[in-house]
Amino acid sequence: MIKYFLTLAIFFSYFSSGLPGQTGASVFIQTISNIAGMDTIKEDLSTYPRTEYLLKNGKSFVIVLTPESDYLVNSYIFGIGFPGFQDTILFDEIELIDTVAIADINQDGYEELYIFTRGFSPGAYDHVFGVTSDEDKSYKEINFAALKPADVTEGGIFDGYQGQDVYTMENNLIKRIFPVYKAGDFYNSPSRGFRTLYYTLEKTDSGFFFKLKN
Repeated sequence: MIKYFLTLAIFFSYFSSGLPGQTGASVFIQTISNIAGMDTIKEDLSTYPRTEYLLKNGKSFVIVLTPESDYLVNSYIFGIGFPGFQDTILFDEIELIDTVAIADINQDGYEELYIFTRGFSPGAYDHVFGVTSDEDKSYKEINFAALKPADVTEGGIFDGYQGQDVYTMENNLIKRIFPVYKAGDFYNSPSRGFRTLYYTLEKTDSGFFFKLKN
């Protein structure tokens, strides 16, 4: 899954037309990828579904969806009310959205937006995507940290992992459940049962990450 963090330039006429949920003149955005060699993309998003999610601080996140196929969408996310910050985060070709939640899972006083997807094959293509307010000055994508060798070796938290994750929100944490296999197990018969992990949010010098809750 390729995720681009894009810079958004919106014409002044867009801001004068009101909130994103309103209809009116075409909304043109110009997005510039941080991937070297990527061409500038100009796209009119005015005809696509959009939903605004209000935060308790009066700011909001807006999701604009464009179809990619019967099973995939492109999800553009940008904020309203973040001073001097107009970037857009693109979750490219993700599965269809099942649930969207606003929460503050690390309880730092700044809320996050979480998108839970459900794939066309039950459990096999479920994901969670997150965007967090960075002290209400800007907003950033939330990522999963790269796996360490110890995570996938015997006894590690991903020992026996073969996908089929299911993500939900539970007790203000991200809950992740997946089957655990032994070598030779059939796809629908994980002999080691299921493993449950819980995540909160951590800010580091490299960005925001889902942090495994002990």
